[in-house]
Amino acid sequence: MSFGKYLAKIRLEKAKRMILTTNKPLTEIAIDCGFCNVKMLYRVFKNAEGCSPL
Repeated sequence: MSFGKYLAKIRLEKAKRMILTTNKPLTEIAIDCGFCNVKMLYRVFKNAEGCSPL
């Protein structure tokens, strides 16, 4: 696994945890998890999970 894919996996796992356990907006979760914006979080989440983070 490349470093970029590993980093995206770690960021996505943290984002999923935060979505389930906090009431923070997705924009704040995206930034807290290291995504440059919420659009990137949506893209990575959709590719990995097959659905949107909502």
